[in-house]
Formats: sequence, C-alpha cells, structure tokens
Amino acid sequence: MRKVTVIILLLLMSSGLNAYTTKEGLKVDYENGYRAGSTAYIFWNTANVFKKGNASSEIIATLTLGTPVTVDPMMEGETDYTKLTYYEQKGYKGPWYKVTWVDAEGVTASGYTWGGNLSKAAISFNIDNNNKPELIMMGITGAERDDEDGFTKNARVKLVKDGRTISFTDFDAPHTSADDPGGKQFLFSAGMSITNPRGFTPPFLLLRVRFFDVSEEQNSGDAYFIIKDGKVAYAFTMEEQCRDGVCIKHDITYPSVIPGRPGSKPNHLVIVEKSAGGQKTYDYLWKEGKLTLQGQ
Repeated sequence: MRKVTVIILLLLMSSGLNAYTTKEGLKVDYENGYRAGSTAYIFWNTANVFKKGNASSEIIATLTLGTPVTVDPMMEGETDYTKLTYYEQKGYKGPWYKVTWVDAEGVTASGYTWGGNLSKAAISFNIDNNNKPELIMMGITGAERDDEDGFTKNARVKLVKDGRTISFTDFDAPHTSADDPGGKQFLFSAGMSITNPRGFTPPFLLLRVRFFDVSEEQNSGDAYFIIKDGKVAYAFTMEEQCRDGVCIKHDITYPSVIPGRPGSKPNHLVIVEKSAGGQKTYDYLWKEGKLTLQGQ
C-alpha cells in the first residue's frame, strides 16, 4: 500500500492582484489520517459522533454543518496508525477519527466520527463583502468504478454561510487505480486557493482545488470553479495528460495567466501545462458566465 503524505495549503489572494496571504490548514496523511491537532469542519448538515470508533457504538452527539473540530487520528489507547478502523459508504472508504469540539454551552467534548463527515480542504473568504466571511469546503461524497478500470472520487465544493449551504457543485476528483488497495480512499493532497482577478467582465472569484500525489511526486490535477452572485459552479479540470500512449507523470504544473499580468488579455484565463515533456497552453474565454476553452 503506497503512502501519500498530504499537506493542505490554503492560499488566499485578496482584491489586490499581488497581495497574497498564505495560511497553513488541514494536514492529512494517507495511512495516518489527520495529524493530531488539525482543524477540520463538518461537511454535512449533520454528523453523528460516537462513543467509540464504530457505527454500532453509542451516539453521544450530533454536530452540524461547518462545526470546527480538532482531529486526533488515534483510537483510544492506540499508538500504531496502521490500526485505524475503516468504514465504507457510497463506495468511499475512510477511517474513524477522534474529534474534539466546543459545544453550545462552551464545554469541550470529544468522540469519534467517520472521515467522510469531515472536509478535505477549506478556506474562509468574504465573497459578498459584508465583513463576514463564508466557509468554502471540499469533501468526498462517494467513489465508483470508472471506464479506466479504477476508482473516481465523487467530490463536492460547498459555500456555507451562517451554518447552511447556500450553493454547491459536484465534480470528479482524480482517478486512482483499481489495483491500488487504497483505491476507494482519498489518496491525494488537496490545496485550495481563491483569487479575485481584475480584468474580467462581469467580475467573479476564481476558486482552485489542487490535487497532488506526493508518493509519485506528481500534480494529479487542478479543478477550477467560478464563484459569482453567491453561487459556485464547476468550470474545468486540468489533469495528467496522456498523448500517443505516453503519460506525463512527474514535474507537471499548471501556472495561470490572468488579466492584468504580463502577457494577458482581457476576459481570458490562460493555463500553461508545464512538464519535462514540454508545455501546452489552454486559453479560456470568460463570456456569458462561463469559461470556454478556445480552439476546440
């Protein structure tokens, strides 16, 4: 079983084109689960917390959407990460985690919840300029066999405000081989960034979720989303390309050129796929509320 170390970096770009604030958020490890002390968020409207790490145990609490929890991946009394207990739902296989939270009365409590209840990446951003940031989260909704004889993770991005989902969109996370024992599990790092780019009419926020397989030193794909008028919509995904039977496996990156930067033009988002095998440019035109690939 391969081991994928996951580091989630949350990159926040403010309204100034060159003003960046970098945050370090959730840290996840393929075998070891979330690192002790990491913060995650409840991804669903409700999530049960159990006395022990299994679904037949006593339910001691029900947490609601967006509740922050501190994660400890270890079962009570365990010291070996490889002994995590897994649970499968809708094809997605995730471990149980011990979580700690502060209840409505300010009391600290703890118990166990399934990993599918927790966000894989999250960032706070004030999308409507009302001085109260919304929570943007990405989570896994399931896993299923795909046409490439492997597993595709069904993923979702949510916008959460005042404890409720105001918008969401679904997309496919990167493919994993059916030969991999962890094919039904979340094998990738997940980084989330949001940009308020100038030069697009009408304006929008550009959200990117980056997947990176550390074990193969490979960027497995970048998924892009549009946030406009309080709604999020999937735009497109840049992922590992195979041409003439040769797949780009290592050192692949997807730098972007947005309006206002050198070499840019209004209403065009340019993605440059760079690898040891060369580079290819993808030009997306922002028109009628969509990013459309040109020349196709």
